[in-house]
Amino acid sequence: MINWKEVADKAMTDALAGRWPGDQFGSIVTYERPRHLKPHPEPYLMAAAELGVDIRHCVVVEDSILIALDTEDNLKRLGVAEVRIESSVSAA
Repeated sequence: MINWKEVADKAMTDALAGRWPGDQFGSIVTYERPRHLKPHPEPYLMAAAELGVDIRHCVVVEDSILIALDTEDNLKRLGVAEVRIESSVSAA
């Protein structure tokens, strides 16, 4: 599942999808689709439903600490594990 709220719209993900090998992603949720965006749980629930997976069997990987902090309580209520990947970019 990819959930790109800030980064991409459907046109961008469609353009990028041709560069991904095979059927890499079973569900792509762009910001146009759910009625409520993150930190609301709807995008996660939408992707899980499309994959035919119980949301409690999903793991959410967030690479933005701000998004991770915003979504943390909602994901806990759903019983979803969350992995945070913190990265830093230094000005060279």
